[in-house]
Order: sequence, then C-alpha cells, then structure tokens
Amino acid sequence: MNIKKALVLPITGLLLLGVTTGCAASSDGKAKASSNYTIIDISGPVSDPFFGSFKQGSDAAAKDLGIDYEYTASKDYTDLVPTYERLTRAAIGKKPDALIIGDYFPETLEPLIKQAVAKGIPVFVTNSGRDAWQKLGALGFIGENPTAMGQEAGKVAVKEGATNAICVNQIAGNPVLEQRCNGFLKEITDAGGKGKILTIPTEDASNEEKVRQSIAGALNANKDVDSVLTLGSSIATAALAAADQAGMGDKVKVGTVDISTNVLESVKSGKLLFALDQQPYLQGYYGILQAYQWLEYGLRPINAIDSGPQVITKDNVDRVLAVQKAHRGVRGAS
Repeated sequence: MNIKKALVLPITGLLLLGVTTGCAASSDGKAKASSNYTIIDISGPVSDPFFGSFKQGSDAAAKDLGIDYEYTASKDYTDLVPTYERLTRAAIGKKPDALIIGDYFPETLEPLIKQAVAKGIPVFVTNSGRDAWQKLGALGFIGENPTAMGQEAGKVAVKEGATNAICVNQIAGNPVLEQRCNGFLKEITDAGGKGKILTIPTEDASNEEKVRQSIAGALNANKDVDSVLTLGSSIATAALAAADQAGMGDKVKVGTVDISTNVLESVKSGKLLFALDQQPYLQGYYGILQAYQWLEYGLRPINAIDSGPQVITKDNVDRVLAVQKAHRGVRGAS
C-alpha cells in the first residue's frame, strides 16, 4: 500500500468512526483542558483486504484503550493523489489532537504533513514513509521496510531457481512499491538473472480482468519469464490466472506481498510459492497506540517500528490459516 499498496476514492466513500474520550495533551506533552481526544487516522479503503486488516487493528487498539477515533478512507483506488490531498487538508482543518497518516504520495502529502506539524498537530506515520517520517517532523512510524521486503522475496525466488522475473506494480508513484520491486529485482540480477517492472495503471488496480490481461500480455511477450512478484493479494490471484492463460502456469512461480485467505490457501496448495506479510493489523494497532500514549503520557518509541516482512511458505502457512479462521480478517481478507 504499504498504499501495500495505496488507496482511495471520492470523499463520498469516507468511513468516520467518531472522536476519542480521555484527558488530552498538546504536542509538547502538556495536559490540555479538553476532556476529549480527536484522533484522525487517514488510511486505505477497507474494500482492500490489506486495509480491512489495518482497520481491524486500529479498531482493536481503540477498544483496548477505551477510546474512539476517526478512520478516513475511500472505497477504491480512483483518483488517489487528489483525493488524498483533500482528505489530508480536511483532517488538518479539524485541528485534531493527533493525526495518523501514510506518506503514500510524497510530493503531495509531505508538504501537508509538514503543515500539520507546523500547526502543532502530533503526527504519526503508518505504512508508507519509513525513510521520511523523521525529517517531516512526525513523532513515530510503524510499517514495513520495503527494500528488505523486496529483497526477501528475491532471495526466496532465487533459491527456487528464478532467472527472469517480473515485478508487478499496481500503484505508480508510490515509493514503497517501487522500493519493493527494486529490492526484488536486485536480488535476481545479483544472482545472474534479469527482470523488469510491469506497471499497471492505478485506475485498473481494482479490476482483476484488466490486471490479468496486462500480466498475461507481459508473459506472452517474454516466454522466458519464470518468476513473478505481485504487491497485493488480489494481484496475486490475477497473476496466477494470467500464467495459466499464457500457458505458463507450470513454469512461472508466483509470490506475493500481503495476504488473504485465498492467498494462504494458494500457498498451502503450492500454487503460490510464498507470501510476505507486513502485518497490517499491527500497523493499525500501533498507530493508534502510539498516538494515544503520546497524548496521555508524552511517551513514544524513538525509532521506527518494523512490522515486516514475515515470510509465509508451505512450512508455516497452517499456523497463519488457523489464526485467520479463528480471527477473521486479522491476517487479511477472509
């Protein structure tokens, strides 16, 4: 987003959950007279399995802490950049006690994050922005290390014999996805192989048919491809179908970042080589927790918190599936 991927639709798709209760604090940790906290969490659409899990984590943290918060998102990936700009400007205009946000599109969002900080709003960055949060003046970060995520995928692929790879990026302009692809392809090329990035138009990211056709076209154009990395659970499903469509289902080994029940079942059956989990539930949970602990106690982690990658293969997938069945959506879509 990571957005895992990234996010958003028109403002009509917003999901608002309310305002917190508790003894508030200003950005310097001093108590405020107000008895309520206003915490706004700008994140991704819950229609995406990744952000559905993210929101479950945010909700769980709010419940455990006995607070409310406002979750702002949209339904899909349409008009990402202008929508995020509007959402962020609106959030800053509300002058919340704390703002939680992903740095999904740096050129657009970083000036706004700096603006929020300049207005005295404590900002905590989640999912995207690991390399930038401190220079922006944010107080904390929870998310993946995207380069390490891609490198881990590359190591697994190389171990399984990958020599010609494609990394499918469904959100152009999102630095996290670009870093994942670069890390993946570096491992492939360092091992003597080659590869390229296939960019899917962002507006097509939610259309599995268009994604499948794009990947199938790339495979048909290069029959030597033997490895595909996707950066989202729904993209993984499309990639498997594309490999079959191109008559390369037995040759091309597909791995993915982010999980769903379908992805986990595909790993178990051997259709997918692996899945990398950046644990969005933890990102949502610790985003809320960090904001609350800063407001309540003036406490915060000094360094970034890495939530991934966790590598899931046939060797450990049963444990993850058991958790998914017991706690629907915590590890991605059910």
